Order: sequence, then C-alpha cells, then structure tokens
Amino acid sequence: MKVDFYRFGEIGIDGNVYTNDLIIHKGHIIENWWRRRGHFLEEEDIVKYIGSNWKKGIDTVIIGKGANGLMDVSEKLIMSIEMNNMKYFLEKSDMACKRFNDIENKEKTLFLIHLTC
Repeated sequence: MKVDFYRFGEIGIDGNVYTNDLIIHKGHIIENWWRRRGHFLEEEDIVKYIGSNWKKGIDTVIIGKGANGLMDVSEKLIMSIEMNNMKYFLEKSDMACKRFNDIENKEKTLFLIHLTC
C-alpha cells in the first residue's frame, strides 16, 4: 500500500483518490473517518471505527494532523500509545504520508490522516 499524493483535502492511495479523512489499519482503508470533537483526536475516535482491540498487533502509529497541523491529539491517547510501547509520530499530513510510505511493515502500522486544516 502506497500514498501516491497528498494535497489539501485530497489523498491518493494505490491509484484511488479520497476526499475525506481516513484510517489505514493493518492494510485496510477505513473511509469517512470523523472525530467526535472535530479537530481533536481522542482514543474513542479510533475505537468507534476499529474496536477496542485497535492496539493489538500495532507497533507504529502515524497521525497526520492536517495540512497546517491544526488537529490536536489528546494526552490520554498519547499516554495509551506510550504505555503499549508503540512508536508514534504526530506530523503535518504531508510529512505523515511520507513517513507512512517509508514504513516497511504496514500491517503493524495504524495511519490516521486529517486531510484539511
């Protein structure tokens, strides 16, 4: 799986174009990802789409915080990631896409990307 391009409001993955935020979990794309509090990411926003076992088999979490990095991430979520010994990256979405492409084992990677702001 490869990100072909990212630009404000749009991402291309393996030849397909998406215009809503999305999650890539263990090689599967989950489209139309919405957060309860908009530009604030909480663990519940992941559980809603993947389930409470979302950490199982994951060793890296990449979060694209938007073109300008305006999506905030809750401290509780960061602590949960750290307590489970996962590497994590909180970056503007263009850099997050590059990092995702550089990851060798995408099956063990959770990629969450906000496409605007």
